[in-house]
Amino acid sequence: MAVGADVPHSRTSAAAAAATDDVLDRFELACGELESDRPEVYPMRQAQAAVQVLAVDAVGISVIIDEKKRIPLGASSHHAEAAESLEFTLGQGPCLDAHATGRPVLVPDLTEPSSRAWAQWPAYVEAMRTRTPFAAVFGFPLTSGGLSLGGVCMYRREAGELSLADLADALAVTNRIFYDLLDTGTFDGAATQTFRWLNMPLARIRGMVWQAIGMATVELGLSSADALARLRSYCYGHNRLLDDVAADIVERRLPLDQLHP
Repeated sequence: MAVGADVPHSRTSAAAAAATDDVLDRFELACGELESDRPEVYPMRQAQAAVQVLAVDAVGISVIIDEKKRIPLGASSHHAEAAESLEFTLGQGPCLDAHATGRPVLVPDLTEPSSRAWAQWPAYVEAMRTRTPFAAVFGFPLTSGGLSLGGVCMYRREAGELSLADLADALAVTNRIFYDLLDTGTFDGAATQTFRWLNMPLARIRGMVWQAIGMATVELGLSSADALARLRSYCYGHNRLLDDVAADIVERRLPLDQLHP
């Protein structure tokens, strides 16, 4: 596993520029083919287009303010949605670390017990291995010029390193996603100062977590941080996703007094 990986240079400047232009042209073309008159689903189109042009099987895009505040914007598949939800539920994983460090976090083999991933995120690795089809995950920060919006997680079903060319392509597409989100008005500024992304389908689902936290603070007398910790503890003990548990709490299918410490 490479944590905070530096980007290697394997192409000449001219060849690298040409390759970057090519992958970005194909990415924009794929986004256009998935055109929709609903701007709130644009990040979903970005994730699906990224899969078409990169050497990965699934992609997820998220706003990440900190490990407690993460909003999914788009995912290329249900498996990508589940992988993002697992990382949020457990509060650990490569996309969170990529956002925190501002550098790529590459995990080419989730099945290798000697990998640093097993020591660094044991619950995450076990959940990914048993609850998703993915054997490798690569986290990239959505950041530029001091503005950090979140992260892009890319997944593979087969274990293995990204080639130098594949890594360069992934970085180029991640950078384009960052600027496209700004240019299309998905964001009107820093992520902490805008709420347009709350209208996106996946974000509305995640919104139930904040509702459940609010209910727990009132009914159980907990701080927001303690309420989130209580919810995560319940999810871990019952092998459930935080989004699903939150929905049960909001819909009154799960009484808050069952969230034992």
